[in-house]
Amino acid sequence: MKKPNLSDYERHRIVCLLFESCKNGKPQHGEGARGGCQVQCKKGKERTPCPINVIMTLDVSKRTTLKRLGKAIGHSPSTCHRWVKEGIIKTHTNAIKPALTQDNKHLRLHFVMGKLVFDRLLRCIKFFDMGTIVHIDEKLFYMTKPTSRYYIGSTEPAPYRCCKSKRYITKVMFMCAVSRPTYKENGEVEFDGKLGIWPFTFQEPAKRNSKNRVAEAAASKEISIQQDNAKPHINGNDKDFLEAAASDGFNIKLTQQPANSPDLNILDLGFFRSIQSLQDEHPARSVEELVKSVQDAYEDETVEVLDNVWLSLQACMIDIMKLKGHNNYPLPHLAKATQRRAETLPRNLEVDEELVKECIQFLITCGLIKDEEQLMLGIQVPF
Repeated sequence: MKKPNLSDYERHRIVCLLFESCKNGKPQHGEGARGGCQVQCKKGKERTPCPINVIMTLDVSKRTTLKRLGKAIGHSPSTCHRWVKEGIIKTHTNAIKPALTQDNKHLRLHFVMGKLVFDRLLRCIKFFDMGTIVHIDEKLFYMTKPTSRYYIGSTEPAPYRCCKSKRYITKVMFMCAVSRPTYKENGEVEFDGKLGIWPFTFQEPAKRNSKNRVAEAAASKEISIQQDNAKPHINGNDKDFLEAAASDGFNIKLTQQPANSPDLNILDLGFFRSIQSLQDEHPARSVEELVKSVQDAYEDETVEVLDNVWLSLQACMIDIMKLKGHNNYPLPHLAKATQRRAETLPRNLEVDEELVKECIQFLITCGLIKDEEQLMLGIQVPF
């Protein structure tokens, strides 16, 4: 039961007693209880310790919200929220990844190993520059998202958005092609890596020139185009493709990335998400406006963002090697922005030699390669 408040007389008596008991300006301990008036100091409520070990043993389905977590461990959602603020527990957004068979894992590892070279000058194993690889992929861009978050004034009415059905929001499919940006010795952008993005609604000539690239920018005639395994895609033996790929002195090869491996394609790994974010800043009300906003976002994206994704790809490949082809790893963070400002960002990541030997032995055991002399992985190491 809540205790009654003190009367004015009781408050006055307590203050007088405290002043009378002061020595050197400080009241004496216990003097507040004289004269029939007892003063009690209210102590703060003791903090509930976080049962972190119990939480970690719970099934993840019981940890989707603070309310559900609190119910599972017998505490209030506000207490759980305090633990989040204190950093004892943290929020995590989990995305479903493609299921991999054993063959998928083996082929992913074999594919990654094929991107390694031995730097004879630095005496280390690194990823090769990948400047002659072109990644292509398709993506649907939507006119709007079913749910969007905005910040509005306290008296401002909520924005009104509507459509006939959430299942039929207007969308356009685009095909995008990118390669790795290249720089001159002084750090100036020589080629920004953007080859084009084309909508499937109509055809128009691709832009061949921009402030960062010209038609003659590609110095190499040996080019490899990497695509996923979607059924509508042609294979590398298509007659029309081979004829076009050999024109003008080029030698262009069409390769398939390993099955169920969006983490091995620059566009799926991060570049599509980046231009999607820019496109969302310019709402479209027609198909024409949507096409223009996507193409503008593609052109406006900085060369540093695209270059960063290529470096993230190499970091993902290292994790794939560590897990022998599995995709159960978080997206690696390399502090690329910090390293770029300090001018210490590497062009290509080094790979531990022991890890390479371990992966080669694993591939030999799996029967994908016969022996170290018949690797056919494009890597030459002094074993």
